[in-house]
Amino acid sequence: VDGEKVRLFGEKYFKSIRAHDKIPNNFLMEFNFSDLSEGGGKGGSPLAFLKNGFIVKELNSGDHTSLLEMTESLHQHYTDRKCITLIVKFYMHFQVQSTRRIYAVMKNVFHHGKGRKISWKYLFDLKGCQDDKLLQENGESIPEIHLRWFKFYMCWYGFQCCCSRDCALSCCQSPERQRYFNGKKFAYGGKLHMSRRDKAAFSELLRKDIAFLKNHEVMDYSLLVGIQEFNSIEDANEFGCSNAQFITYFPDDHKSKYSGKVHVIYMGIVDFFQKWNIAKVIGCIKIW
Repeated sequence: VDGEKVRLFGEKYFKSIRAHDKIPNNFLMEFNFSDLSEGGGKGGSPLAFLKNGFIVKELNSGDHTSLLEMTESLHQHYTDRKCITLIVKFYMHFQVQSTRRIYAVMKNVFHHGKGRKISWKYLFDLKGCQDDKLLQENGESIPEIHLRWFKFYMCWYGFQCCCSRDCALSCCQSPERQRYFNGKKFAYGGKLHMSRRDKAAFSELLRKDIAFLKNHEVMDYSLLVGIQEFNSIEDANEFGCSNAQFITYFPDDHKSKYSGKVHVIYMGIVDFFQKWNIAKVIGCIKIW
């Protein structure tokens, strides 16, 4: 890989997954380790987004161990003809011999089939709790503005009375903080519009994938949801939506703010290597 000798983990399974998805053996030909940059978020692991629709991510020791343990069952889950999955697909797991660093290669669930840049109407990171986030709105990223324990005099998410529009506290007057906070509320309480048939299909996919992850006793994973908005089906088809999971058309009946629009929805379950451990137990402790 990029001229470096590597040790492959679980290659017989990943080779089978690549063959199942018709991924060529030279799919990392254009990757360079210099392309890696800090990924952001809580983990902050270095990432590289490749033009051919893959992501190379450096793994910490915990994620490496979890992937080793899950490789065989992930292979079964990915290649089962009866199973369509939202769980992001992994295609390679390796260690660079010279640096001892460990990496995994996965599918970019938000990659456009024709390589076009996607401008998101909404981009969510959802966990089904108050940690849900709105990452982008109308093509603009929303920076995370956190409050920390040592700023105890400032209000925080759960205190509705302190975070209303009429709040007079200076901590609530930052436009950036308000935007991030309102985005979290929208992500947690908002609705995902789709047809009844798509809702049933999505619910079944989610049920099977969560059962799989529950069986491996992992937690803290996210459902990434990206929504594109078009003025018509023709516009959506012209742009190309081959990698999207669902397409929703809103009839032009003036009953919705999305009336006459088309929403193209991309989804993927990511970051599913976290085991329940003592650090997570401590993280649940609340001081009142």
